[in-house]
Amino acid sequence: MGTPSQPHAARAARLRVAASVAVLALAARACVSEGQISDGAANLETGSTSASSSGPATGTSGGDGAVPPIGEQCPAGRELCGAECFFLSSTDAHCGACDAACQAPQSCREGYCACPPGFDLCNGTCIELTKDPLHCGACDAACQAPQACIGGACACGAGQIRCDGVCTDVQSDASNCGACQNACEEGYFCARGGCVLDCPDDLTACGESCVDTGSDPSHCGRCDSACSAVEECRFRRCACTDAGVACGDDDCVDLSSNVNHCGACEYPCSGGRICTESECVCPEGTTLCEDDRCADFETDSAHCGDCATACGSGEVCEDGNCVPDPNGGGGGQTGSGGAGGETAT
Repeated sequence: MGTPSQPHAARAARLRVAASVAVLALAARACVSEGQISDGAANLETGSTSASSSGPATGTSGGDGAVPPIGEQCPAGRELCGAECFFLSSTDAHCGACDAACQAPQSCREGYCACPPGFDLCNGTCIELTKDPLHCGACDAACQAPQACIGGACACGAGQIRCDGVCTDVQSDASNCGACQNACEEGYFCARGGCVLDCPDDLTACGESCVDTGSDPSHCGRCDSACSAVEECRFRRCACTDAGVACGDDDCVDLSSNVNHCGACEYPCSGGRICTESECVCPEGTTLCEDDRCADFETDSAHCGDCATACGSGEVCEDGNCVPDPNGGGGGQTGSGGAGGETAT
């Protein structure tokens, strides 16, 4: 046959070049993949997690710090739960033991489920004892309406003053009518700060007091029908105060600061967050890490110095550095607690 024409020769040359480029591209891709696999294995062996721009940290699955085992072994500090390795000292779903889960707003700290800083566990609920009128200073220590809880102590509410250490309304208290220790004579009632023989038509006689059952929180709708410390009396019925909302089985709650109902009912804060201005935020001095937890880099064995550094077995975090545990404990590895065990301090 004759010599190929010039167009056919050019076309053949172009095909040979394209084939060579394809081979080179496949080889480069294989090299990149091998490098990524090697880097991933190295990270798992050291327990490190380096962030990438396209997804979660290398070696993690989701935001809980889980990594797959290397063969049959977990990286230092983690324990195998199911098919993945976790820090039992700080994983909410496996706190102190596999499948011992913390319920928000509790989070896992050193292997125990604990309330956020500044909150205590009362009847299974995280409570701020310094301001909750139903648990003022201690669990189940309720203030009497309309008292408020300030700094862990019940304080006199609107319209009340303290007489002999007791909050009272001098507008209706026959023992302190108009002023402390100004008692009405027997057979008289106290109405609007003065002693009278009969209650005015617009007030109701309850004991020795003349009260407005349409607005009196101690006699709401009828005598001795008291509203709770988080309610006020409106039109003869107890209702949440302006700052409160009734959420499920809970009494009126303040959605701007309640860790169990933050911004909306049944929206608890998690990962150690607190509720500030209706948003779940990390407490001062802590940082939100990729595992969705607020970490104190000075003391958190799972986030020691930064989000990515976890102390190994037999180590604890002190001043942002992993050091040998002086008590010989597991440090960053496991805790001995479990769900629902501890109150915050």
